[in-house]
Amino acid sequence: MKRNSSIRARLARVVLVGCALGLLPAAVCLAQGIGSAVSPAFALDTRPGLDVPPAASSLPLKLALHPAQPNPFTYRTSVRFDLPVGGRVRLEITDIAGRHVRTLVDGALAPGAHVSEWDGRGDSGGLRAGIYFARLEAPGGTLRRKLVRLD
Repeated sequence: MKRNSSIRARLARVVLVGCALGLLPAAVCLAQGIGSAVSPAFALDTRPGLDVPPAASSLPLKLALHPAQPNPFTYRTSVRFDLPVGGRVRLEITDIAGRHVRTLVDGALAPGAHVSEWDGRGDSGGLRAGIYFARLEAPGGTLRRKLVRLD
């Protein structure tokens, strides 16, 4: 009996941490009774009778890499992306042959909408006009968008 309660306590801690980091779906957190006491960044309304918590409804439902704005661009463009769950994210620019040009994001991000700016430069300096790709690797998949740089 004591062993079962120890396992339950450990599992409860794992679920609590997973909910706080945004690694578990809101339904799991709600089923465990974990609400706004977890963290203000992941506040969920756990009042009985609510099917979808208000805070969770503002989170993206799926991984998305939106078209860059502006595109084509001359000097600078914004790359927007949505993360339904938090985790390690890598957003990089590659050339048409798939070679690495520049890393814009490389690290853990919270769920939600994000924007990264690209100044049209590579790791080694300026780039010529041409076709490039924004490549997003995140929990849930890898997405790619075409970018056109003009002189």
